[in-house]
Amino acid sequence: MVALCIPTYNSAAFLKNLKVDSHFDVTVVDNHSSDGSAEIARQKGWNVVKRPHTTDRVDNWKHAVEHFIHTNHPWCKWLFAGDELYSDAYTILTQAAATHPQAKLIIAEYAIIDGSRKTHWSMLPHTQIIQPKEAIFLTAQRGNWFGSPIGHTFHHDAVKAGFNFGPWSWAADMQFCYEIAKNHPVLYLKESIGAFHLKERKTYSKLHHSLKASIEEYLLREQAAHDYLSLTHDHPTFEQLLQTIEKETEQNIVRRAAGRSPTYGGLAHLVNGLPFKTLLASIPQRLKTKTLNLIADE
Repeated sequence: MVALCIPTYNSAAFLKNLKVDSHFDVTVVDNHSSDGSAEIARQKGWNVVKRPHTTDRVDNWKHAVEHFIHTNHPWCKWLFAGDELYSDAYTILTQAAATHPQAKLIIAEYAIIDGSRKTHWSMLPHTQIIQPKEAIFLTAQRGNWFGSPIGHTFHHDAVKAGFNFGPWSWAADMQFCYEIAKNHPVLYLKESIGAFHLKERKTYSKLHHSLKASIEEYLLREQAAHDYLSLTHDHPTFEQLLQTIEKETEQNIVRRAAGRSPTYGGLAHLVNGLPFKTLLASIPQRLKTKTLNLIADE
């Protein structure tokens, strides 16, 4: 059986309307909600882990993984509030896992819903096993080729000895997948199992156009490039990767600056205390200058 893990915080309306395949063993990890989320989950017969006090969202994810580790389920499927899991997702995932037993992480495709507009997220041309060396290279070359957590399903063996969401809030799910992928085979599954509803995801809506997002992605891609160098000792490819990462980060900074609304465009939003300053201190001077210039322009 596949565990379906739903981290929540004040997600009563989402849980009330949520319908899932009965084959999933559902656990709601509630971050001490005040809107009755835990009670709704219990009424539906789902397992509920209610935190004694509210923590940040990534800490709640960590608690969810720790809970999964102590179960007997081989696989855990994420479902975040606002996302949609298709009715045939369980069948697709279990068949894929049986066909590719070496995989410890499944990355499936999904729809992206932005109001009335629907697109399809796809990163690779066909279903395939990605070995750690290729996964490291892809992370450096393309960034978040793992996509949104609606497409992620991870194996007990991949997390039982430890896991890592990293120090950042935006790139936490990318870091989690990367840490698995650089040590275990990944199955890229060219089948759609759900939908990512942009406007229902509060953190995504808040941070998507932020400079913080660009810089966190830059740092993780740079880490992957260094991991690739350590593994292969291929200095020419390493240098090419660094050039690609820096160029694309510059483009992302400009794109995100252009996409910010006045509400989210001010200095206070961008320089959100010490965490952002720490991020800014970690990037090359040329990117730092561009970032500060964009902030000043606002």
